[in-house]
Amino acid sequence: MQSKDRQDSVPKGEGAGLQVHIQEVQEIVEGNGMVRRKREQVIDEPLARELAITIENDGNLYRQMYEPIAKNYARKMAKCTYDKDKAIKGIVNLVDEGLRRYKKDFGDVGRVSTATKVASAKELYPGIKELADFHLKEMCEKKPKSCGCKK
Repeated sequence: MQSKDRQDSVPKGEGAGLQVHIQEVQEIVEGNGMVRRKREQVIDEPLARELAITIENDGNLYRQMYEPIAKNYARKMAKCTYDKDKAIKGIVNLVDEGLRRYKKDFGDVGRVSTATKVASAKELYPGIKELADFHLKEMCEKKPKSCGCKK
């Protein structure tokens, strides 16, 4: 059974009118013959966007985590070990910290699904990638020999 995304409206009441994506349950047969089922993941797109905006506009978080992540990715690009999927996983740690600070500033938002955190990380990815490219260019100007990968 393959995973499919569909759009549904949230029932009237709390969060009425918000669009969310629901990932259907997927069965995975592992190497030992066991069947594992993934749970349904609900993506709260407005919250994911709000988290991304909050993270980008928080000066302390930008200085303490956002910029160092971009510099780390620039080093990985220079060494040819950069992987986009792993980069997004790394950005999820930034989203976790941003969510913690968001809850502290604006109050509890309830439990946030992993899918929402990943959606927020994917929204932050282009900005971090752009900053990483800038740092890579800066590194290559200072030490041209350290930039062996030209992907």
